Amino acid sequence: SASKTRVPPSVPVDSPSWRSEVLWHAIAVAVASAVGLEVGIALGLPRDFWIIVTIILAVRPTIGSTLSLTLMIVIGTVIGAFIAAAITLEIGDLYALAALLFVFAVGMFATRGVNLALVQLFLTPFLIILLNILFPGQWRLAEFRVIDVAIGGAIAVVPAHILRVRAWRVHGM
Repeated sequence: SASKTRVPPSVPVDSPSWRSEVLWHAIAVAVASAVGLEVGIALGLPRDFWIIVTIILAVRPTIGSTLSLTLMIVIGTVIGAFIAAAITLEIGDLYALAALLFVFAVGMFATRGVNLALVQLFLTPFLIILLNILFPGQWRLAEFRVIDVAIGGAIAVVPAHILRVRAWRVHGM
């Protein structure tokens, strides 16, 4: 049998294109994350990476889904931070904190895939209690977590809006 030589297409099927929505989404997340890191560094926040994590979780290609996710993340974090601050201010016993850590871990994993606000509600106390076990007396980390998540959420909305405007101009959406 004769072998055929294939001529590669002029443009590979999976080559990046400047028209690709996925590429623009990735660029938006990257730029927003860099801005978030700079804001965190400029403000001297102790856990500025929470800003970046919030941005990565929240930015979606559409403004509606970004706003929805951002609100869920912020609301869950604020409620969880109040719970965490109350716990770490009132409870100093390591065994009690470890038991609560377990309870919040179970809650966090049980609500994964159900509702992001609930995940954040359990994740925030989990993180703050864990950090307080490692570094006792750090209840203010709950406050810093709320600040970081609020900043990340505010920054996340901007690229989603820009992506919406870009899609409208390019595709007439």
